[in-house]
Amino acid sequence: MHVSVGLLESHDPARGRVIGHPTPGTSSPQALAHDLLGALGRAVNRLNAEQLAGPAAGRAAAAWMVTDQIEDLVVLRADRLSARAWTWVLELCRETGSRLPLVCHTRQIPAHLGAVLAGTGYQLLTGLPQALRAAGPRPRSRPDAAAEAGPDAPDLTRFLHPHIRNYRSRAFSQLGPAGFARTDAVYRHGRDAACHWLSTRPEPGAAAVSCQSVQLFLTWLVHDSPSRPHTLARLRGAQAGFRLHGLMLNIPPSQRLLDVLSGPGLNAALVTAQTAGRIRAGVAHPVIAAGIAAVLVTGVQALALASTPWDALSSENDTLQLTWHPPSRQLVPASLAASPAPATTAVFHVPAAARPLLQAARTSAAPPQATALTDGCSPRRRSATSGSGVLVARGDPAVGDGAAHRRRLRPSGNVYLPGHPNHQPRHHPQTPVDKGCTTIL
Repeated sequence: MHVSVGLLESHDPARGRVIGHPTPGTSSPQALAHDLLGALGRAVNRLNAEQLAGPAAGRAAAAWMVTDQIEDLVVLRADRLSARAWTWVLELCRETGSRLPLVCHTRQIPAHLGAVLAGTGYQLLTGLPQALRAAGPRPRSRPDAAAEAGPDAPDLTRFLHPHIRNYRSRAFSQLGPAGFARTDAVYRHGRDAACHWLSTRPEPGAAAVSCQSVQLFLTWLVHDSPSRPHTLARLRGAQAGFRLHGLMLNIPPSQRLLDVLSGPGLNAALVTAQTAGRIRAGVAHPVIAAGIAAVLVTGVQALALASTPWDALSSENDTLQLTWHPPSRQLVPASLAASPAPATTAVFHVPAAARPLLQAARTSAAPPQATALTDGCSPRRRSATSGSGVLVARGDPAVGDGAAHRRRLRPSGNVYLPGHPNHQPRHHPQTPVDKGCTTIL
């Protein structure tokens, strides 16, 4: 009992140590996999609804252990498990690279279980100090939500100036000194980010930027924006940065950004470490968790994301490319149609907090081609999340009809070179006027 209590007190998944306590009266590998999911902090009250029965539960446990970097998996009451359960958990830790202390509450290892250990090179330990030393030093704690959280962003007043020309001077005259100072700080953040991004391009001028690269930059720029007015100010600043490099960047009208469009920085929820933690605590299946993360990152309805292929996600899990094929509404036979409707493509930046969720889904798919990346968005998967308690709202309603993807925030793609850059790549002017921009209008 002293050993069990001491090990349970060392349970800390955030530091890479998990203490599994098998359910009394169960001894199968599937039951142990369910207990391990619970020890990892995953919800275990809807396992049947999430189709985590049989081998699927083991794959989910392995995926979460790899993603969460679990270094030590301690199993209590191991003497009451079956030989099949020992074989399974040994293979699990070989796959995940975790250390596996098995705690037997007996004077010696039962013979039928000892046979499973043959050839494994195990060590026989006695007492709590030896068990804790065998588990290894506790790794450094990972950043939590509180560590990531920054100061609350000040509210911005709605400012509907229709274009970038004279934007700052109009903002000063309409918002006053205090309102201008708040808006201008966000504007300069967008401008400086655009200047930095453009200065790191491999080629100068318009040849250095493509529609998809601009989409990715813009979704990165606004992915942590706290409100629509902040997003608009950042995008206006980005326009100014592009102009300072001799490029023109078009964005949707201000009124549509503030009231109509959906997407990152608009109606999409902020995906933080706290958000990811709520998903982990509410869902056990990695594919379903990835589907929820994809919906939050993109602001796209779940049905529109269903069956997104794995190659839409970058190898580093930091970029997601979605393609829609609009349904044909022509009134002529398909055989007479000149060409199919062009596909709509959007590229999204994936926040760091969401990447482990996508990686867990990638790890759990064996092989990855066996299921779609966003299979968790399919109707059969979405029904499993009802009652999960995972609800993350942005605060303003999302576009709710089938044409939502056509009313998303997307750069128009016409980034072109109307003139010569009028500042060096590292020069970021700080004056509250549109200095230099008039030379390229």
